[in-house]
Amino acid sequence: MAKPRLLAAACLFLAGISYSQAPQASSEGLLASGAAWKIDMPAAWNGTLLVFSHGYGGGPDAPFRTASDDATRDRLLRLGYALAASSFAQAGWGIESALKDNVALLAEFEQRYKKPQRTIAWGTSMGGLATLGLIQNSPDKFSGGLSLCGSVGGVVGMLNLSLDGAFVEKTLLAPGSDIPLVRQSDENAANRQLKGALDEAAKTPQGLARIALAAAVAQVPLWGRSQAEAATGDYAAEARHQAAQFPGAVLAPRTPLEQRAGGNLSWNTGIDYRKQLAVSARMPAVEALYRAAGLSLEADLNILAAAPRIAADYGAVAYMKSNVVPSGHLERPFLTIASPGDDLTTWAHESALLEAVRGAGAEALLRQTVVHRAGHCVFSPDEIAAALQVLDERIQSNSWPSTSAEAMNRRAQSLGTQSPTFVDAAPPPFPRPCTSAKPRCDGEVIPFGSALDAKAQINASRELAKSLGAPGNPQWQAKGDQRRTYRLPGAPNELPFRVYVPTTWDGKSALPLVLMLHGAGANESTYLDSHDKQLLHLAEQHGYVLVSPLGLNPLGAYGTPLRLPAVFGQPDIAAQQRASVDPDKERTLELSEKDVISVLELVLNEYPIDRSAMFLAGHSMGSGGVWYIGAKYPNYWAAIAPMSGPFVDEANYPWGNIRSKAIFMTEGTGATPSLAGSRLMRDWMKAHGFRLDYLEVNADHGGMVPLVLPAVFDFFDRQRRH
Repeated sequence: MAKPRLLAAACLFLAGISYSQAPQASSEGLLASGAAWKIDMPAAWNGTLLVFSHGYGGGPDAPFRTASDDATRDRLLRLGYALAASSFAQAGWGIESALKDNVALLAEFEQRYKKPQRTIAWGTSMGGLATLGLIQNSPDKFSGGLSLCGSVGGVVGMLNLSLDGAFVEKTLLAPGSDIPLVRQSDENAANRQLKGALDEAAKTPQGLARIALAAAVAQVPLWGRSQAEAATGDYAAEARHQAAQFPGAVLAPRTPLEQRAGGNLSWNTGIDYRKQLAVSARMPAVEALYRAAGLSLEADLNILAAAPRIAADYGAVAYMKSNVVPSGHLERPFLTIASPGDDLTTWAHESALLEAVRGAGAEALLRQTVVHRAGHCVFSPDEIAAALQVLDERIQSNSWPSTSAEAMNRRAQSLGTQSPTFVDAAPPPFPRPCTSAKPRCDGEVIPFGSALDAKAQINASRELAKSLGAPGNPQWQAKGDQRRTYRLPGAPNELPFRVYVPTTWDGKSALPLVLMLHGAGANESTYLDSHDKQLLHLAEQHGYVLVSPLGLNPLGAYGTPLRLPAVFGQPDIAAQQRASVDPDKERTLELSEKDVISVLELVLNEYPIDRSAMFLAGHSMGSGGVWYIGAKYPNYWAAIAPMSGPFVDEANYPWGNIRSKAIFMTEGTGATPSLAGSRLMRDWMKAHGFRLDYLEVNADHGGMVPLVLPAVFDFFDRQRRH
């Protein structure tokens, strides 16, 4: 830790205002993370510490201030506030560091001075979102928060808005182009192409109409720096202004954020741009511009509806949701200042925050103010100081002072600003907010399967099995073919399952087990009764307990949403299928998965099963279930045998869970389209060192089953011997 240094402040003459000398003590050093920190103390401390979070950029070695700018720093010191800030250990999108470093900074302050009476987090732009994260995550450390021009709708929603604008622009203004919108190898080159298409389009009424549509779904501001506001109803002038603001608002840095998150964090799978336009509040303007240009808005919306969508990488979304999106659960007062003419952080962020807070019932803790000005984070020192005074008073009195435009302007004027521009105004809608207030955001795909926690489900199923166990029942530990039912909590009725126990079992020895998952449209008995009860004969011959659950219903799918044609190598189709999962479908997936694990635990509770010799097999939809259940519950299985159903999305599959498993993958040469996916998956897995055996037989999708089943049991036998 660096030794503090005491610095002296001199007279400052800033922005034409003369400030008298403001003596202060300052110290600086390094946090354990490697981030630098600074503390500025006023001559007469009022007991409030302001912890500032800077905007995008920076890093441990970058210059930083204890306030948004030098003039604001000196204004706040003159008002008696102590100031502290860190550089953040991470450069660029450093929210993760901000949440840790600013908490660590509090300890540095208390070690050198004393515990503040009040601690306020505040920040600009990205730092405004970091401030929200601090208030959400550490309400025990901070008394309140102030966000200035903050991306308080969250980074995921922000990047989704950018994607929406770029997607509409590319689809309508650069049709047929191969400009990448995500996962860009050269972001600058891609943005130059998009900027070129934008500039060309702005020259014509047709182009302006389409720019207005793209700007509407991205909530690009109607004016910006070096622009006068367009007259009310002058939609063409507004569109020209939006064209000028579009690059800053939409073509913002994306690649560094993807690198930080470990993948693409934006998607438009499942997104209806008709709906996005309808909720944007810009529909009248867009319709008028399309009419004036002689274009069909309906035709362009149809083009957008048919355009291929872009899927996100779940891990990247999960990371950015943690760093940060609004939860709405405020425990401390939170105040914001935003501007309608902000050309980098759209004013609509304020709507997303309000929606989340209102949904959590915490609206009394939120106040939002507006400064009518163009540009990003262009607030005067006295406007900022007025906001901080309001927040400080709210913390001390437990009651909000007035935050009306009249009251805020009067307060700022009393501090020295002659022309504050607070106004009473409501922000435009945020077309598709993404907050943690609900499990999934609009169009967000479920990553791998249901949201069930595997460990919790195993425990729940074991408790259920114990409660239903009946050692005194004549059927307890019976041999041969058995048709049973049980009651699964949450299921609409009793669920059937089938168990076959070898007739040669001595009633004591531990038995190997095969769990068989049926295909779509079948049930727990279909495969067991097919082909002269081939599966039952094989179980008897090889000495296995055979278990066959229904999976809730014939189309339950065992927890995975993937099925034909979402075979391996078709990530876009897989993303579309995941995006189509609505709450009812998600509930079905969960119950289907619960049924599989509960039936398995019922059998494990009743029979002495050799836990080192448990195997999983399935065909078609059941093969997808094998890939899913096998990876989500890997500790059950010694080996898995998926048959003609390579329903796996490479980017979102937990490959590490099955890397040590023996896998026997089978396919029919006439099984289209699963054959191509199986072969591609075979080659990929072999290239990546998996323990894979692969067999193809000359049959179609259904006809391959009886041909491969003997080989499946032989494969399981070999794993037992090994």
